Amino acid sequence: MGLETEYSVVSSDSPNRPSFDFDGFLRQVKKIVPIAPSFRNPTKFFLANGGSFSLESGASASLTEAYLEASTPECKSPMELLESHLALQQTAIDSIRRQYPDRTVRLIQGNHDGNGHTYGQHESYEVNVANGITLLGWRIGVALLLPCVLAYRVSAVGWLTLILILAQIDSSVRAMVRYFAKRPVAKNNKQTASSMLVSSRWIGACSWGLRTLHAPLAMLLWLNIQLFALRVYRKKLTAFFVSRCIIDGAGHIDEQGLFRVSTRAYHVNCIIGFGGYSASRPIFRCDSWLKDLCVGGPFALGGALRLFRKRQRIEIAIGDSGLCQTSQYVRMGSTSLAFDLAENSRSVVLPRLNKPLDGIRRYSRDWMLLAKETGKDGAHWYASEIQNAYALAVREMIDQSRVQSFEAKRIVELWQTLLSQLELSDEKSCPSKDLVGKVDWITKLWLLHQLENKSRLNTRLKLDVRYHELSKEGYGSRVLELTGGTLLVQSTRIERACQSPPKDSPAVPRSYLIREFGEGSGLVVDWDQASWTMDGKRYRRSFPRS
Repeated sequence: MGLETEYSVVSSDSPNRPSFDFDGFLRQVKKIVPIAPSFRNPTKFFLANGGSFSLESGASASLTEAYLEASTPECKSPMELLESHLALQQTAIDSIRRQYPDRTVRLIQGNHDGNGHTYGQHESYEVNVANGITLLGWRIGVALLLPCVLAYRVSAVGWLTLILILAQIDSSVRAMVRYFAKRPVAKNNKQTASSMLVSSRWIGACSWGLRTLHAPLAMLLWLNIQLFALRVYRKKLTAFFVSRCIIDGAGHIDEQGLFRVSTRAYHVNCIIGFGGYSASRPIFRCDSWLKDLCVGGPFALGGALRLFRKRQRIEIAIGDSGLCQTSQYVRMGSTSLAFDLAENSRSVVLPRLNKPLDGIRRYSRDWMLLAKETGKDGAHWYASEIQNAYALAVREMIDQSRVQSFEAKRIVELWQTLLSQLELSDEKSCPSKDLVGKVDWITKLWLLHQLENKSRLNTRLKLDVRYHELSKEGYGSRVLELTGGTLLVQSTRIERACQSPPKDSPAVPRSYLIREFGEGSGLVVDWDQASWTMDGKRYRRSFPRS
């Protein structure tokens, strides 16, 4: 399992505010842990602890607001995942603090930017894409896609070549026009060509052409996914994900000043899909599968061939980015156990909803926990009742298992404790104050109720944003410190995770190479391969993701 977290890097409102210097940030990170650049992404760098930092696609280091993405190493338990996430968070905080000692730049681990753009966290889990006859159908569908992959990649090379030629012609024509018009000509022709190549005109044309060329491939893959992929999980776990926001929601003040339990869950509009490619917001996100088909040379089909595997990585992109360790841990732990439940308990009866998309929007805006959704059996389900049903089924699965896991039992106990406390309301129908510091949306709601003037929208919106600020002035950090919010991870474990990947993680060989060959060897790495030079010879090594 893994976790990707996006941080908003925001400059102060000072007229002389500095722009976010990503290279400067990396220099500070390097003082903490060795790093190495990525194969494919020039703004992505891997750390010797197995994780990575990158600028979000489309962001620019020259902007006064950028999005920094941190990806954990591959982990084999929810506690390892939480430790790795907190280690990357601490590394980012320390690096920003040293880079900008005057505190002109702030790091915010939030879920929206106030302009309609949502961001936050993406979980990834390795699961069975299909079983039995369904798996055979999936593999036949992938095989039929391979000719389309070859056709797309060849045509993509042709399109990129055409764009490059047209860009060069355009550059020459513009230079001639400036010359005959006796306008100033750039002294460095290379700089002129470089600025032309990254101009919005040609980038837009390149992007439009590639999206048009791979649209048929995307549609065929989408059809294969709808017919065969993740059918067991879609059937058994959709209700779990629909109701999960009451555990991991971070709270949100909308444009009308109304409080919602979750930002990300409210915007879900399909069960399974590609996410960013089609502008959809699915529960089960399959962007990485489309990338495996599209990225690479015309005959480099390693990524496409990986789709034949029974075990695939799937993203869950509906979780809010919060600060409370308890809700984060229970979110990741309960989800991994729910996947196990769907795979191993074939006869278990679990809740199924008639209109899950309506349900997730209803639950995500119901902070009083009074909303109900009709199930296929005619019953009306509260979100807490759905979560309780899954928790009980997971507990039964654990009790019947031959191999007893202490961590699994701990997760279920925390899960059921949170649900019991959620069902306790005070005289104002607010959730129990015992959950302040344990569940983010309840902690934020408690903060809002402390405001003397609750009617001022600007004050509420400011609190909503500054709750997620990762500094001593951040409201969430201050509340957790004052209320003694539950800390599940010891500081010594976070310090260890800042330097080393989890034991037995696929990130271990990648970490070793970064430490041994990170300086002066031309080392470049990615999740599944690395390349470096030693004694004048170029070496390449591949390592599995699991």
